[in-house]
Amino acid sequence: MSFSSTIKDELAEAADSRDHCRLAFLAAVTAFIGRYAENTGFVWSSENLKVLETVRKVLKKLFGAESVLLSEKNSRNADFFTLTPEAEDPDELKEALQAENFTALMAEGRFLSSFTKKNCCVRAALRGAFLAAGTLSNPDRFYHFEIVCRTKPGAEETAGLIERLGIHARIIKRKASFVVYVKDSDGISDLLGYMGASRGMLEMENARIIRQTRGNVNRKVNCETANINKTANASARQIEDILFIEEKTGLEFLPNGLDETARLRIKYPEYSLQELGQLHSPPISKSGVNHRLAKISGIAESLKSE
Repeated sequence: MSFSSTIKDELAEAADSRDHCRLAFLAAVTAFIGRYAENTGFVWSSENLKVLETVRKVLKKLFGAESVLLSEKNSRNADFFTLTPEAEDPDELKEALQAENFTALMAEGRFLSSFTKKNCCVRAALRGAFLAAGTLSNPDRFYHFEIVCRTKPGAEETAGLIERLGIHARIIKRKASFVVYVKDSDGISDLLGYMGASRGMLEMENARIIRQTRGNVNRKVNCETANINKTANASARQIEDILFIEEKTGLEFLPNGLDETARLRIKYPEYSLQELGQLHSPPISKSGVNHRLAKISGIAESLKSE
């Protein structure tokens, strides 16, 4: 099961305790997967069975309305579900979902505004929107939260709800749809918490911590690898100079302990300057070794120019 499906399963289980939040949830689901016509009333259609089962429960709690859930195959031969009230839509439902003005309000991107006066209703509406038309990437790979909207005004209204929670949302056009999306990991995590997916939020936080830890480890490894390569390259140049001096004059030509440093460098090419310093008798500092090797290289350059 995908991470997005796991989140939707958790959100489908979340239940609003207040009728105004239930209505905000129902309105949002209706805005994304519902339609209204005088001859058929309200109809909700989706490939996600759980969202329609949740709508069914909300209809029962709010209006006492029984509904019929039908299954069929769509053009891709996938299961497709339709939910309709068992009898004619109750007047309370039509009035609550503004049936007379539904089409116009949807076209203008003003349908959800009357259901989301309170922040708790904003959260309920976003939960319904995500259940109906949202997806979320696996945080192990990248961060991307999106809700696919039917119209640009609808996308602007949805983005506005997210912005009300202090989370920045953007809109892009994708084929015939408009997509509201959030890519900031903190924003996505906050959204999951606001919508009621506390388990999903914790799972995302854990995934983010693991990704950050891996990134830190990789950076450290890369840094250490670069340092090793730098040491190896420097050692190779130093040994090349020492061997040149040995061929030209012999290492005994080197004064003031430089011959000891030269022989140690040849014998221990993989050692750091600090490790080489400890092998001297008596031991010398890292900067002392570096100073001697620089003198050796200078002598080699002088011999090459002769």
